[in-house]
Amino acid sequence: MINTGFHNWTMKEYQKFIKAIRKYDLKDIHAISSMIETKSPEEVQEYLNVFLLRFRELKEKDIVISKL
Repeated sequence: MINTGFHNWTMKEYQKFIKAIRKYDLKDIHAISSMIETKSPEEVQEYLNVFLLRFRELKEKDIVISKL
């Protein structure tokens, strides 16, 4: 996702994002963003929107598919 314009997301934030989407419903932006203390709900929503368009390119794709 870094290559798609999200240069301000660190690997640690990405890992927290993946952990959060495993735990919470994809619509629960506030819960997801609470696990990524450095990102606002708006930033998480923007990231999630792109993530959902491109997740099939990632090794974590099965996590997302199970949530849809």
